[in-house]
Amino acid sequence: MNVLKTLRAKLFYVMIISATIAVLPCWKVQSHFSERIKKSSMQQKAVELLNAVAIFSNNIYAKRNKLASYDKASLSEASDFLSDYYEVHASSNLKIKTLFSKNALNSFQNKKINESVVAEMASVITDRASLFSDSRIGIRILMEVSGSTMPSIMSDVMAFSKVAKKNITDSKTLSNSAISLFSRFSNQTRSMVFRLGNTSNSTDFKVAPEIFEKTNRLNSSLTRIDRIIVQFQQGTATKEQLFESVDSFESILFDIWSSANKNLLSMLSVKSEVIKEEMFYFWGFLSGIIILVVISCFLISRSIVVGIFRISKILKLASNGNIGGAREAYEETVSKNTEYNELNENVLALINYMSELIEISKNIANISNRVNLMLNGINATKTPLLVSIKDSFSEANKQIRSDYELVQQEALKLGECASMITEIERNLKSARKIGAVIRENVVSVFSFSGAIFNRLSECKSMLDKISSTTDTLRDSAEKINLLGLNLSIIAQKMGGNSAGADTLASQIRLVSRQIAVATVDIDTVATTLSKFISESQSDNAKIGEISEASKNATGQIDSLSGNSWNDISNVSSQMLAVATSLRSNVSSSFDSDGTMQDIDDIKDSIKDMASIVKKAGENVEALRGRIK
Repeated sequence: MNVLKTLRAKLFYVMIISATIAVLPCWKVQSHFSERIKKSSMQQKAVELLNAVAIFSNNIYAKRNKLASYDKASLSEASDFLSDYYEVHASSNLKIKTLFSKNALNSFQNKKINESVVAEMASVITDRASLFSDSRIGIRILMEVSGSTMPSIMSDVMAFSKVAKKNITDSKTLSNSAISLFSRFSNQTRSMVFRLGNTSNSTDFKVAPEIFEKTNRLNSSLTRIDRIIVQFQQGTATKEQLFESVDSFESILFDIWSSANKNLLSMLSVKSEVIKEEMFYFWGFLSGIIILVVISCFLISRSIVVGIFRISKILKLASNGNIGGAREAYEETVSKNTEYNELNENVLALINYMSELIEISKNIANISNRVNLMLNGINATKTPLLVSIKDSFSEANKQIRSDYELVQQEALKLGECASMITEIERNLKSARKIGAVIRENVVSVFSFSGAIFNRLSECKSMLDKISSTTDTLRDSAEKINLLGLNLSIIAQKMGGNSAGADTLASQIRLVSRQIAVATVDIDTVATTLSKFISESQSDNAKIGEISEASKNATGQIDSLSGNSWNDISNVSSQMLAVATSLRSNVSSSFDSDGTMQDIDDIKDSIKDMASIVKKAGENVEALRGRIK
């Protein structure tokens, strides 16, 4: 029954969607009808305003020319009607304010009217003739006549009357402007008569016959005015005859205008009724279609529901395992509902599938019984197996804890090895520093050795020079001494003639002094050489110290290197011992042969059960595929 409810709901949704889709264009049509009715209503209001303009202009003309047709009450009523139009639409158009306000209408009544006001009023009311467009010939022509032609003719007639009176008062003849005005409204009148004559062929919304009769009278009156103007210009007609013919023309024109407005109002009223009738027919026709669609959907759904109900009965019997009853119900459905032949064939195929599914379900039941038996067997052997596994894992846990404690002890030893490696690193760093000092000392030794070599070379050359100088001085001293002795002897011999000898003796003494100075210089040089030699000895002593320091540093490096190698050897041996200890102590295990055999048995049982379950799953998947 849920299937039937779902089907009904879907049919209902289809109906709702179809109705919604159908309503959208209907709403557009309804909007079109509403716009047409609204426009017809606005046209009727405009015609009423034009009728008020006609009454207003006719009374203004009668009041200005002091005619008996002047009616103050109708003039006041028309003025009030037009001022009401001003009150409603003043904010939308400035032209309305200047034409339809009470002050403007009062000024028009007090002979301050401009003759073109009537045409301007009609133009504003018809919204420049855009409101008076229609597809029906009779309505369209009367709208043109009432909203455009007649207001223009009335304005020209009023202007002609005013100009003619002024011309006759001044010169007793009609001016060219008056003749031009007459010619213009004469042409407009004849054009209007021609347009009204074309409506006689229309089949709907015909113009009233009285308008044609009055139009003929208007045409005759126009001909009479034309004739009187010619006679007046010739002097054979009086001004009274001229003005009387113009007044008669204006009266007939007003009468035609009023009749046209009344006829137009009746046409527009009929037009509105026709539009409403068309809208009523449209909605009635649409409602009928909707009702027929609903009835059709109801009948179709009923037929479908009956067929589905019978098919569901067949499927219910088949699903309960009553294949024979399902086949009997199928044969009964085929005999009663021949329109479901194709569907009934599918139902028969479905019954056969249901029969096969029942067989498959029996096979699945047998497989499930086998699985239950295997599970019961596993439950029977499960407890001893679990106890054995628990004992084995308990022994393994104890051995693992023992190995863990041993690993912790060996980890402490490895920490000590790490400390020794750190000490080795510090020793190696010290050795590198000492090596750098040795390199610096060796460089100093080389520099000192070069300096000593250079100084000793200089000393050798200087000593050679000193030796040579000393020999020279020694020879010179001996010669001087001999020379001095000789001079002394000569001076003694010469006596009074010893002036030259004295000079020579002076020179000899000078040379002796120079030799004394040279001797001092030699002493100075000797002192310098002695000092230089002593410095060289000091440098040699430093070189010895540096050599000794180098030897000591080399010994320290050797000592540190030896210590480092010893430490590294110790660390290597200790780490080897740790590795050996770990290999020997972490090699213990527990006897798991029996446990592994039990686990293998469980694995085999699980594999058998998995193969059975897999086969059952394949049967279920095949069953799902057939159902799909």
